[in-house]
Amino acid sequence: MSLNKNKSFWIVTNLAFYNADCYILNLKNFYENLNDSHDFIQFEEQSYNCVVISSKIRPPIDNIRNKKIILDGWVKDECLNTIIGNKKSDEIHGEFSLVYFNEEGLNFVTDFYSSIPIYYFYNGNNYIITNDIRAIIIYNGFTVNINFESVLLHLGNDISIGESELPNNNTFFMNIKKIPKGSKATIKNNKFLTKEIINYNFKFDSLSFIKTDLITQFKEKFRESTIDRMKNGLTAIQFSGGLDSGSILATAIENNLDFLCVNMSFKNNDLMYSQDSEIVKKVSKYLDRPSYILWADNTLRFQNNLIDNDPLLYIDGPEPRANSLACLQIDQLINELDAVQAITGESGDVILGEQFDEVILDSLITYGATKNAFELFKVISEKRKTPPYNMQYYMNFYNLFLSKFNKRLAKKTYIKTQWQDGIIKVPEYICQSKNFSTNKLCSDEYKNMLDGHRFMLDFLWPKARYFDSLSLNSFMAHPFLDLRLVNFVLKIPPHEHIYIDSIKYGSYFSSKRLARESFKKIIPEIFEFKKEKTSYEGMAKKILLNSKSSLHELFFSFDHCLVYKMELVDRKKFIEALTVYLLKAEDMDSTFDTNYQFIHSVINLEIWLRNITMEKNRLIDRIKPRKIKIQIDAEKIN
Repeated sequence: MSLNKNKSFWIVTNLAFYNADCYILNLKNFYENLNDSHDFIQFEEQSYNCVVISSKIRPPIDNIRNKKIILDGWVKDECLNTIIGNKKSDEIHGEFSLVYFNEEGLNFVTDFYSSIPIYYFYNGNNYIITNDIRAIIIYNGFTVNINFESVLLHLGNDISIGESELPNNNTFFMNIKKIPKGSKATIKNNKFLTKEIINYNFKFDSLSFIKTDLITQFKEKFRESTIDRMKNGLTAIQFSGGLDSGSILATAIENNLDFLCVNMSFKNNDLMYSQDSEIVKKVSKYLDRPSYILWADNTLRFQNNLIDNDPLLYIDGPEPRANSLACLQIDQLINELDAVQAITGESGDVILGEQFDEVILDSLITYGATKNAFELFKVISEKRKTPPYNMQYYMNFYNLFLSKFNKRLAKKTYIKTQWQDGIIKVPEYICQSKNFSTNKLCSDEYKNMLDGHRFMLDFLWPKARYFDSLSLNSFMAHPFLDLRLVNFVLKIPPHEHIYIDSIKYGSYFSSKRLARESFKKIIPEIFEFKKEKTSYEGMAKKILLNSKSSLHELFFSFDHCLVYKMELVDRKKFIEALTVYLLKAEDMDSTFDTNYQFIHSVINLEIWLRNITMEKNRLIDRIKPRKIKIQIDAEKIN
């Protein structure tokens, strides 16, 4: 069960009488051509008259009678029986937001990852529930109030926090929440109940495969995941030239799927990201499909509305990614090329096991390969310039071995090995008096897991962010986030993801063994010969340089800067830090440290705050769905 071309949106509300009439009128003015492309259904939930508005109303299907299904995204047809049958399962596959109503009440369901979020707003006994947060913002009864705790979380972490990563199902707005991932919310008698329907009790019993069979089964799982997502029709593969997107491309080639390739790169040779464009060109030339490179040299900058030349991209919170305008250009290009959807390699690094050498030690010890673990520990120590033969060395290794038998010591060792640089001190220019919490990636939820599986889960939740505020036109799909694939990978001994003998040549070269073995005969340019991972540092420098004049306008005046006025950021200290990074950006040989991410978070937060706190009628005009026209510099390879 899938949508047709591009994104859908739907709204369910029980607003009554005058409020409902006014709201629907506002919707018609906000969403263009609403009468032509959307259906209105009225029904009663107890004594409350409800209206459902959707661009895609799914008709009842044969095996689920009298159930009206409204869907954004896709879900396997046989999974609907499980969802509507109210069963908890790890067999619900798809990327979707779903609404249906039956004798139980009005039901809303999210997928395994909540990759298409469902937002809800309560005002007294009235509610608006939607997969498009703009449908709440334009309601007359909604006042735009910022969730201060969410702002602090975004600002106080070295890994920039997006809307999907907030705790307790919060958003960046007060009074707007999200339905949790893998859950069903039901409204009955005007009561709102939520329960988990997708089983997250991952089974970590290792698979007793011989290695060739392990690779075969991984390839089959990934094939199933990718084909399910690409069978809607012409799909734009966001092909970067790396192993993650390369796995999708190789699967599409091998199974003769309908696709084209789009890539973002830079003409400037100083940008290290440009190295992959040579791989993209080489691979694209022997494809029998169209392939495009979008050159983003000029677009690569921070979005800034101060000169009114950018659309408001990130409606549901500060956008944590570095290249949001370039991503929007790709979104525009995909639509111009008449693709029905896009597909990305998001979270491939996590699923394929990239760069987690230290936690592989745990896996090797668990499976009896103590000699390999000792050799790997020596390599890690040498990389960190730790003398291999001293008491501390042996103590660390001894503790690591003992950690298998002592949970308390295990967690301590886990943090010491994998997270010794993970707890980043918040810079002084971010005001500490606000008492926000810092990085908490090490979740207690998986405290009994100590090896690479624990590492994977710490990094898996959540990373994808291709939601309504950014991909305004295209539906995005993520085969690496398929629950079947995740369940399978979490049964594999973590050390099977790497070439142990190649660790000394670098983490990237030795990583992602399952993908390399699966696809090296299909695209050897990537899976056999690609030895280095692209650095994003050059791209970060380019963003600062392209944004220099706008940054001056944003931060060098105290009168208009909201992060100063809200006492979130100390002006003098921040200007000093920003100036240092602007100088570093001029020197391609300089190195950014991890504190750059804090600079990035402050900039994005300031831009978002200025947008979202403007007068509401102007804000509504800024977020109105429309075709965005940005000058695209794209080169067709074949």
